[in-house]
Amino acid sequence: MRQHKDVYAVFRNTVQPDQLEGTEIIEINHLNDIKDVVRRTRLSRSKIYEELESGRLKSVKVRRRRLVTESQLIDYIDNLITAGAREGAAQ
Repeated sequence: MRQHKDVYAVFRNTVQPDQLEGTEIIEINHLNDIKDVVRRTRLSRSKIYEELESGRLKSVKVRRRRLVTESQLIDYIDNLITAGAREGAAQ
């Protein structure tokens, strides 16, 4: 989780990359294929396609391939965290 927050902080321009010693910075425009998204989120392939269909996870299509940019994946994960926090607060 720490790495996600570090990447998120750089993405949102709240922290400069040189302030994150020892943290791997992921390029924001990196394109993730569906296998990468499944591996990184630990959600099933069918759940990823469900999220794409609903519009909760954004993607781009390059020829026949469906790709998710790093920034789209970060936004999706951030929305999951926010929704989870709201659910936890409501209980």
